[in-house]
Amino acid sequence: MINFLIWIILGGILGWIASIIMHTDAQQGTFMNIVVGIVGAFLAGMFLSPLFGVATINQNNFSIASLLVSLLGAVIWNFIMAGAASSNAVLFTLAILLTLAWKVAGWYGLDRFLLVRIGTPWTLVSSPSAVQLRS
Repeated sequence: MINFLIWIILGGILGWIASIIMHTDAQQGTFMNIVVGIVGAFLAGMFLSPLFGVATINQNNFSIASLLVSLLGAVIWNFIMAGAASSNAVLFTLAILLTLAWKVAGWYGLDRFLLVRIGTPWTLVSSPSAVQLRS
């Protein structure tokens, strides 16, 4: 429990320092600083930790090196979300969610019954009313 509190506090401090470095401190509140710090540390753990060989604060490593790597990740995440990359990060996230929604679209709603009747090009159709594709 105490590690969780330290993680939240350090994430907020790192997010706040990253927002000061990127000059976006006036636009962000405390909650956004915490989110930027934690997401930045997560991204640093995914991409920067293998390069530097240092764990981040998300892996319960609270050394100076891990704080610097987490801060670098928070600065990078703040740069992406501050508008330097436009809205591409948000649109990319929405595209991933839409792709995942498409994956289950045949199981819910009208598609479940409609696709059985009209068929799809990637399955064999057993319904006589469906149009069959010829190769």
